[in-house]
Amino acid sequence: RTPPAVQRYRDRRMRSSVGAQEPGDVVLDLCAAPGAKLLCLAEAAGASGVVYGVDCSAPRLAVARKLLDAHHAAADARVRLYAGDGAAFP
Repeated sequence: RTPPAVQRYRDRRMRSSVGAQEPGDVVLDLCAAPGAKLLCLAEAAGASGVVYGVDCSAPRLAVARKLLDAHHAAADARVRLYAGDGAAFP
């Protein structure tokens, strides 16, 4: 079952962040938790893409990881999560 937050992102189609993305892209998602947008980005990136999710809250990133794992998105895209300030992301 798709979580309601993920469905809302899909319904809006998030043209600004997901709509322009193509399989194989490298994407940076700042404020990535709790993961609904991150899941959509990972699905769009596909197996050849990479998605970096950054959030200042490690516990919220753990929620995002659970969402990704539940939908097997991490297996389809190379998703890397980082706890920290997006302004200081390397």
